[in-house]
Amino acid sequence: MPKPKKIKDQSSFPEDIKKTLDEDKLTIQELSYEESLEKLNTLLSKLQNESLHVDDLKISYLQATLYLEHCENLLNTIEQEVVEIEIDESPL
Repeated sequence: MPKPKKIKDQSSFPEDIKKTLDEDKLTIQELSYEESLEKLNTLLSKLQNESLHVDDLKISYLQATLYLEHCENLLNTIEQEVVEIEIDESPL
C-alpha cells in the first residue's frame, strides 16, 4: 500500500469533513504512539472493507493519514532525543 500524502490544504474539503478532521487532530495529539497506532490499525481494517461507502472511505483515509502523521512525529521526536543523548554522552 502506498504511503498516504500528508494533509496540507483542507480548503477543498466539504465543511463536514473539515470539522471532523479538525476535531480528530485535537484528539490525536493527546494519544500516545501505541494508542495512535492501534487507532490507525483499526482504520486500516475498516478501509479494507469492500462495503464501505465512498464518503466513509474518504474520511477514514484522511483520519488514517492524521494518525500516521502523529506516529511519525512522535518517532521523529524520540529519535531526536536519542541523538541528543548520544551527543551528550559522547567523550570529548
